[in-house]
Amino acid sequence: MLAAGFEDLKTPADITAEAALIACILTDHDCEETDDAVRLIPDERHFWNDTHRAFWRVILEKHRGGQSVDLVTIDAALAAHGVSFDAAMGPSHDLTILGRMMVEQPLGYHAEAYAYQILNASIARDLIEIAENVNRECRRKRITPGEIASQATERLRNLDTKTEENIINAKDLVGSVMCEIFDRSEGKTRGIMTPFDVFNWNTGGFQPQDLVVIAARPSMGKTSFALNLVSFVSITHKIPSVFVSLEMGNPLLVERVLACRSQIDAMKLRRGQLGPEEWQALGVVKRQIGEGKMNLVRRPGKSLSQVCGEIRRAKQKFGVKLAVVDYAQLIRDPGKQSEYESLTRTATDLKGLANDLDIPILLLSQLNRELEKRDDKRPKESDLRGSGAIEEAADLVIFLHRPERFDPNDRKGICEILIPKARNAPPCSFDLFFDAITMRFSDVAIPIADLGQPPERNNSRY
Repeated sequence: MLAAGFEDLKTPADITAEAALIACILTDHDCEETDDAVRLIPDERHFWNDTHRAFWRVILEKHRGGQSVDLVTIDAALAAHGVSFDAAMGPSHDLTILGRMMVEQPLGYHAEAYAYQILNASIARDLIEIAENVNRECRRKRITPGEIASQATERLRNLDTKTEENIINAKDLVGSVMCEIFDRSEGKTRGIMTPFDVFNWNTGGFQPQDLVVIAARPSMGKTSFALNLVSFVSITHKIPSVFVSLEMGNPLLVERVLACRSQIDAMKLRRGQLGPEEWQALGVVKRQIGEGKMNLVRRPGKSLSQVCGEIRRAKQKFGVKLAVVDYAQLIRDPGKQSEYESLTRTATDLKGLANDLDIPILLLSQLNRELEKRDDKRPKESDLRGSGAIEEAADLVIFLHRPERFDPNDRKGICEILIPKARNAPPCSFDLFFDAITMRFSDVAIPIADLGQPPERNNSRY
C-alpha cells in the first residue's frame, strides 16, 4: 500500500522514449548510436509497455545473433512471439505512439539519450518496489528492522544504476598502470603488506578487490593468523580494518591480540597471573590498540546480507581498507537449501562486495575432514568445503598446515603456508613459525637463493 498522498502519482515510465528508441533502431539501424543503445539495455524488463517489451526482446535476440534488425526482419520474428506488427502500429487514422514514431523516424544519433531515459524510469520503478517492500516488512514485523535494512541495502547494491558510459579506452588507463609499475620498482605498492616478508615477496600483499580465502582444519590457527594480519595492518600501520567474527566473542579476540603483541603466554592472561613486567608490556599494547584502527562488529548477524551490510557500513563510517570474515560455514543464506548453494552465494557475494568497495576481503573457511584420512595431510583445493564455488570466486587461496597437530614430533613450531591459487602470482609454499603459547606467527629465515634475491626487510613488526 502506498503512503497517504501518493495514490494519484503515476508510475515512472517514459513510453515516448521507448517508442522513439525502437523506431530509431528499425529505421536507422546502420547508425553506431543504435548499437550502443542496445548494449545499454540488455533486458526487456526495463520497458514498461508490454508491446514495446516484446519488440525489444526480438531486437535483443537479433542483435546477439549478429543479425540485422529492420522493418522486414522484425515482422516475422514478432509473429513467432504472438505479436502482430500491424496491430502494434495501430490503424492509419489512430496510430499508436509507436506507430507515430515510426512515421516521424527519429534520428539514430538520439538513440543513446532515449536509452538513458528508459533506464532512469526503470530504476525509479525498482526503487519504489524496494521501498514498498521495506514498508510491508516493517508492518508485518516478521523480521528485525536490522534484517530489513540489510536486505534493502543488498537489493540497492544489486540495482542496475549504470546510467553513464561504461566503456573505457585502454589509453585512458595505461598512464596510471605505468605509474603503479614505477611505484613497485621503488618498493611502493597498492597492496596491503603483511608482517611476513616471504608472503609479501611471493604475493605482493593483499590487493584491492581481492577475495582471499584462508582455510584450514580446526585448531590450525586460522583465527590467530587473521588476527596477526589485522593487528599488523591496523595497529602497527594504522590502516582501518573491520573484523567480523561469527564464532569468537570480541573480548577474546582482543585478548589474543594482547597476547600476540605483548608476547605473553595466553594462558597467563586467561588466569590473570602476571608479573610487573608483563603488566607493563600489556599497558604498552593497550596504548597501541587505542591508537590503532582495528574495528570489530559488536553483535554481527549471521545472515549473508547482514555480514555484507556490516562491512559496507564500516567502509562508509571508518573508511576500512581491509575486511575479515570468520568464517564462511557459519554464514546463513535463508534462500539456499544446501551448504554448497549457501557457500556459492557467500563466496560470489563477498567477491562482488570486494569489487564494489575496492578493498581486499579475507574469508576464513573450514576444510573437509576427509584430508585426515590421507597419509599426506597437507590440504588440497578439493578439501575446501564447497570447493568449486569458493575456489572459483577466490583470487588467493591460502592453506595453513601444522604437521605437529598430527605428529607432535613433526616440524614442531612450524606452520606451512600453502598457496595453490594466486590469480596474479604463481602457486607457492613456505614456512612460518607459530608460537602456540602467544598465538604469534613470524618469518622463518629464508636462504637468499630460495627467493631469487632478498626481499626488502620490513623492520616494523607487531
